[in-house]
Amino acid sequence: MVREKFSAEKEKMNAAAFSDQAQLMIKNMAKLEEDKSLKVVFGSLARKTGLNEGQVKRLYYSEWKVIPVHIYMQVAKAYRKFNDLAIQNMQHKEMILQQRIEQVSKEIEHVFHQFPSA
Repeated sequence: MVREKFSAEKEKMNAAAFSDQAQLMIKNMAKLEEDKSLKVVFGSLARKTGLNEGQVKRLYYSEWKVIPVHIYMQVAKAYRKFNDLAIQNMQHKEMILQQRIEQVSKEIEHVFHQFPSA
């Protein structure tokens, strides 16, 4: 009997951890749209995750103590896509900055070559 109670408590803790993790993923995705109203953000997250706006709200506000597995999986899949896009965006920005650095370096080099050395 004690073992069964311990097992049930452990399952509740794991379920709560999944709920917390799903909420964290939703909030991280929402941060990119922090300049928009929550209603717009919820609609956007619903489209990205395949959930409805009510489900997104419940996750965002941590209204679910235990979330259904299929919802967690949808959020996790959307979050992976979100992270992949964020990485691609950072790599693109890095490439643009590198090109700009090279351009400025060439311009500086050109300017120094115009002056005779002492």
